[in-house]
Amino acid sequence: MAVKTEEHDVRERESPQNEMFPAERGISLKVRIKFSKTGALRYIGHLDVMRYFQKAIRRTSLAASYSNGFSPHMIMSFAEPLGVGLTSIGEYFDLELDYEPFACPEGSRIAEELNGQMAEGIRVLGIRRIEDGRKNNAMSLVAAAAYTISFKTDLNTGTEELLQGFLKQKEIPAEKKTKSGLKTEDIRPLIFSLEAADVPEEEAEEGFLKSIRLFCSSGSAANLKPDAVMKALGEYAGVVFEPWDIRIRRDEIFAKDEKGDYIPLGDLGESL
Repeated sequence: MAVKTEEHDVRERESPQNEMFPAERGISLKVRIKFSKTGALRYIGHLDVMRYFQKAIRRTSLAASYSNGFSPHMIMSFAEPLGVGLTSIGEYFDLELDYEPFACPEGSRIAEELNGQMAEGIRVLGIRRIEDGRKNNAMSLVAAAAYTISFKTDLNTGTEELLQGFLKQKEIPAEKKTKSGLKTEDIRPLIFSLEAADVPEEEAEEGFLKSIRLFCSSGSAANLKPDAVMKALGEYAGVVFEPWDIRIRRDEIFAKDEKGDYIPLGDLGESL
């Protein structure tokens, strides 16, 4: 005779196969959720953010889809992990829901329910319905990203003039960590644009002097980290950008269409 332990009781209560998650489900519907991550939550890592959203979704009335098997998990996929210490106003993850298409809540209601569970620093900004399939997966679509980088370091010269000279270099060497150790590579082809920008209000209040806007390659094929650009820029300018004197905010993540144009992930799909 099998003995039901407390651990088994907990698993049955939390499992998607219980009363709250019936076995008979509707058609899986895929949505892309855009959110921001600001303030003190910049110090929360990617895995913790993922777990946070999983718990928040469970506290709503949304019918999330779960994988099959002994240990079901919520079917979700983030576009591009955000480094610890960075803020963002353009993050994305894909989520599968168990709804008939005509029965799925409107995007505004989904955002409202999620925001009702969010802590200060995370805010859902938009919902889009997207087609299923690997080619539409947020992670596989990532091709570029835009950043606003603010700093307190005095450049001793005009920002625009400095950036123009920096980009005119034929090569911009930068060290990259690999499994076999440090490797030097040319990051110039990965920098699409670099220009002076207005200092965001929050950063200005904290004493940051100047900002630049970086548009660069991102994703699994060719990923460029903004701190690598700042290190190379500092070496070119003859200054040192200390980590505590830099604030990096990701503004948007882009996919690349068949024509070679870059499109924000939030513009793909259709309104819900």
